[in-house]
Amino acid sequence: ENMEATYKEYKKKLWFNGAPSYINSQLVKRLAVAYCTNVSVTPKSVSSLAYLLTMMKISDDEAAESFVEACRENPNSMAIASKVLFYSEHVFKDKSAKKKMTPLIKQLTKMFDGVEAVMGQQKEMAESAYRDAVAEAGPGQEKMTQGWKVLGLDKETAT
Repeated sequence: ENMEATYKEYKKKLWFNGAPSYINSQLVKRLAVAYCTNVSVTPKSVSSLAYLLTMMKISDDEAAESFVEACRENPNSMAIASKVLFYSEHVFKDKSAKKKMTPLIKQLTKMFDGVEAVMGQQKEMAESAYRDAVAEAGPGQEKMTQGWKVLGLDKETAT
């Protein structure tokens, strides 16, 4: 509810800055930067971003284009680029949208000195987010903590 109200309010503000077709791409671009700057990677943040893009009726392809553009506008921000790649891998279902992340992967490959380093960093981001979720759930849990699938982890890694 809170997310929907915020989206509607922000959309009204953007309405005055451009045509309706401009609104969604501009909003998604700003969302990508704000989300990747201010929100920690958690199972909930992955699910929330997926829900938000669905609520906005943004296709994976449109979101991918806006995410890549946001990274182009912030070329020196490794944090934004890393989180955009992470979220795109875990939120986008469409293969063509994931392919649109290729320039971002190339950018990160240069920053991290290789594809293996990028993939290792992405895996560490998922594992760290899950460790935080487990710690937040507290000791004495009888079931596995929720969120490992959303983060792209296998059951073995999550236990």
